[in-house]
Amino acid sequence: MNFTEKLYQKAICDFVSDMNKAGLYPSHDKYTEWCAAMNAAGNKYPSSSSIRNYFRNWTAALRFAQGETGSLSAAEQDLPTSPAETEDGTATCPICSHEAWPIVRGLWCPPADNPEPKVWPAGCVITSEEQEKWHCMNNGCGWEW
Repeated sequence: MNFTEKLYQKAICDFVSDMNKAGLYPSHDKYTEWCAAMNAAGNKYPSSSSIRNYFRNWTAALRFAQGETGSLSAAEQDLPTSPAETEDGTATCPICSHEAWPIVRGLWCPPADNPEPKVWPAGCVITSEEQEKWHCMNNGCGWEW
């Protein structure tokens, strides 16, 4: 089924609004559950993967909804700009506490002494907007900040 731009926008805004009312973080996994329940009730909302693809990534979808609804979820209101670290030095996501990797952009090669570093390659992106520096490795969260 093909969805219109307005329906993608309505779906993410409705979802974020419902999660905010319930005091829950609007994760990718929660959208999957919410969408299934809404569609079972006779609505026609796009899948979580479609939402993520339409907006480029899950974080961009949430930021769109945030701009449209004018509200931040409780979890997003006081997010730090850098990840927390565990005792072993692993960076963690401020939303779900899973491991977070730094985002690298452009043509990038790992150093010879560390051929498999923990980084999230984002490719070549040219924009005047500030770009995220960290990526949560939990597929259910996927937050970038």
